[in-house]
Amino acid sequence: MSALRQVLTKAGMIDRGGTDLYALMELENASGLHHHLAKQGIWTRIFDHHPRWMRFGLPANAEERQRLEQALADWQGHGK
Repeated sequence: MSALRQVLTKAGMIDRGGTDLYALMELENASGLHHHLAKQGIWTRIFDHHPRWMRFGLPANAEERQRLEQALADWQGHGK
């Protein structure tokens, strides 16, 4: 499992696949998380045809991965 997928599953998401460049994950409030991350400059993709799916691009480095981890922790701490 990639480091990105580990971060995302640790945050409670279900791994639905992906490639070496992105992870496709499932979660109940994908739209809410998408907006939360966008406010912090972390871009994801959500899908109209699967509203619980989100696609996360591979962070460029450890610093970006840590920033994602912090944003996910903030999301979880605020009751989603």
